[in-house]
Amino acid sequence: MIWKMKGIRNSDGFSLIEMIGVLGVIALLAAALAPKVFQSITDAKHMQFVKDVSAIETGVVAYYKDKGTLENAAGTDGDLGADLIGTYITSVPVPTVATAMTLSTITTDGTACSAGAVAIGNSFDLSGAGTPCVVGQLVYLTLTDVSLSDFTAIDALMEPDLGAAVSDGRLKWDATDGMAVYIAHN
Repeated sequence: MIWKMKGIRNSDGFSLIEMIGVLGVIALLAAALAPKVFQSITDAKHMQFVKDVSAIETGVVAYYKDKGTLENAAGTDGDLGADLIGTYITSVPVPTVATAMTLSTITTDGTACSAGAVAIGNSFDLSGAGTPCVVGQLVYLTLTDVSLSDFTAIDALMEPDLGAAVSDGRLKWDATDGMAVYIAHN
């Protein structure tokens, strides 16, 4: 004769303690992996921006070869993006690290490196010798609302030999004006 005790049964499921343990392990794994996933997404955005700048540079060089100038179609300084779309680049890329991006051209004589609306875009120290003004026609990108951490990461990708200076080389950053990226000059 088999005696059965009341309240004890053979169950094929998991107990509450086992389920809590499994959920705890899953939560720990998610907490450990989430920062790496988000960092990978951010790194991909930075790499995409560098690729977009390269495509714009190629388009500007082709535009200059065809037109012999870096001025826009109206023959003035200002927005150059519309003149490049179609023939030289497929589109002005949607910025991955900023809220807005403008591709501009400006003619400088080297004396305009003072405070003003275009100061961040016409004072690139391309030589690294402390001579920050570009003389002639200059094409640059202006990006708004770029964080210093995004700027630093992009600067490290585009100019690995210069370090993280906010005023040297092809990239400039300012908390108010945003980021400017040198594209080309003649």
